[in-house]
Amino acid sequence: QVVELILQPLPGKLTVTSNPPGARVLVDNEQIGDTPLTDVDVEAGEHILTLQADRYLELSQPLEVTGREVRQQLDLTLSPAWAEVSIDSMPSGADVLVDGERAGITPATLEILQGERQLMLQMPGFADWQQTLEIVAGEAQAMDRVTLEPAAGLVSLSSSPSGANVTVDGEFQGQTPLELALTPDRSHRIAVFKPGYRRHNETLTVSAGSSEEKLVKLRAQLGEVRVDISPANAIVRVNGKPVGKGSQMLSLPAVAHTIEVSLAGYASKRERVTPRPGLQQLVAIELQTEQEARAARIKPTITTALGQTLLLFSPQDVGSGSFTMGASRREPGRRANEV
Repeated sequence: QVVELILQPLPGKLTVTSNPPGARVLVDNEQIGDTPLTDVDVEAGEHILTLQADRYLELSQPLEVTGREVRQQLDLTLSPAWAEVSIDSMPSGADVLVDGERAGITPATLEILQGERQLMLQMPGFADWQQTLEIVAGEAQAMDRVTLEPAAGLVSLSSSPSGANVTVDGEFQGQTPLELALTPDRSHRIAVFKPGYRRHNETLTVSAGSSEEKLVKLRAQLGEVRVDISPANAIVRVNGKPVGKGSQMLSLPAVAHTIEVSLAGYASKRERVTPRPGLQQLVAIELQTEQEARAARIKPTITTALGQTLLLFSPQDVGSGSFTMGASRREPGRRANEV
């Protein structure tokens, strides 16, 4: 009898230290602990050793484990995944934010992780400053001193009525309500205007970082419109709103208006009018019954497709209420159907 025995080597004893300590240790992508590790059993043979730590570059290298309880020791140093960035501001004391998180106060030297980062400076009374940085691990950067600009003053501008046009220093900004960002400690010419209303002008100065609300009440430019209405009990509406019955004097802003007159049993009528300050205008509206309105809509003359002209005759237009068309019976060449 022959018995063949193959002995398998016992695991090796692996000790791993790192700078910085506390790095995660992985063997063939399986974590076996954090540094420092002492006499950890690892199967004999070829492996891949990986070290990972926050804010450090990952370290990966081949590992040949002897086994048979042979002790092996590794002392590894991780490379930082950041670079030092020096930054200062005028004035100093500004908050430094990296990707939206507060990282220090100027002047400062910051350890910023590699990659594309958004750097921002904030200080009360000054406008935010920001810049995109490309950070390469291990490559320090010294930035030029940043001069912070005074923050704009905000004015929430509204008007009565709303929808008025607004200009600042002669440049159109929009219609009310709107928010204006004005350069601080400087006079600005504000103009608010709307058709039919007096133009509002004023000079405005704001302080850095201030915020205020402002309401401008526009005064209407009024013009007088005399409306003569028939029948006298007809209802008068201006832009859809009732203003009374019958003839009256209206004071209206100098913009286009729609005057509508209505009465039960009569066809409603509309007129457009634009009042003019200092000049009285007359609008005369006489309502017709529905029948009269229908008759009024009929054209008095029409032309057929053959070019014949047809005239409209109404018995009401003749004093006797009747009339005769055609040729007299005694007229030469008369035909039988001409009466």
